[in-house]
Amino acid sequence: MEITISRDEEQKIIQDLKARDDADAMRMLRFLAMPDLTRKDGHPMKEIVKRIVSIDDFKSFDMIEVPEIMTTQVAFDLFDFPE
Repeated sequence: MEITISRDEEQKIIQDLKARDDADAMRMLRFLAMPDLTRKDGHPMKEIVKRIVSIDDFKSFDMIEVPEIMTTQVAFDLFDFPE
């Protein structure tokens, strides 16, 4: 099953960054403006993921697409990481 996490929170955070003029906000905006090549066909990371999920033992795993910026609930709690 493929699951996509909403990007609504990410858009709000980006708007908040655009309202700031400090170095950290500018750095984050430059970083976010770069394309995430790991999600593009032909990138080694995407190829590795495709090969892994094609193995029978991994076919039942869920594929979760997450935004570039996410809350701690998505980044940690969703994946059952301890506090």
